[in-house]
Amino acid sequence: MGGYNYELSHDTLLAPVLKAKKKRVAEEEAQKRAAELAAEEARIAREKMRRTGGVSGRW
Repeated sequence: MGGYNYELSHDTLLAPVLKAKKKRVAEEEAQKRAAELAAEEARIAREKMRRTGGVSGRW
């Protein structure tokens, strides 16, 4: 993935860095899930439009 690597050996630095990484990874995963959900909802809407010919069925 690229990026930078740093060697952390001081105990006071390690914990905050690991905490920040855990938070960042969780946020990235949440964003990925949200994007996947939006894509699935769009796919379902397209499929529904295809099946109904663009008619919503509501009057």
